[in-house]
Amino acid sequence: MEKEDILNKAKQEKNKEFENAINQKATMQGTIAMASICIIIFVIKVVMSDIKGLEKVIPFYDTVAILWGYMMVVYFSLYRKMHENKHLLIGIGSLIVFTIYMYKFICTLL
Repeated sequence: MEKEDILNKAKQEKNKEFENAINQKATMQGTIAMASICIIIFVIKVVMSDIKGLEKVIPFYDTVAILWGYMMVVYFSLYRKMHENKHLLIGIGSLIVFTIYMYKFICTLL
C-alpha cells in the first residue's frame, strides 16, 4: 500500500506543476491582451479628443473594459488547456461584460 500512496502523491504533484504552468501562460496571455487593449483605447481617446477638441469628457468605461478583457483572455486560456467548465463560464461572462463596456465606451465617442 505504500507504493500506491507514493504513486498517488507523485501524480498529484505533477498535476499541480502542470496547473501552475498553465496558469502562468494564461496570465501572460492576459497581460499581453490587456496591454494591447490599453494601447488601442489610448489611441482612440487621443484621436477622438483631437477631433472633438476636448469639448466632451470621455467616461471611465474604457478602464472597466480593460479589466474584463483581461479576465476574458485569462479564463479562455485556462479553459483551452484544462477544459474545466467553470473557466468557460467565467470566460463567457467576462466576454459579455467586456462587450457591453466596449460598446458603451464607443457610444460615448460618437
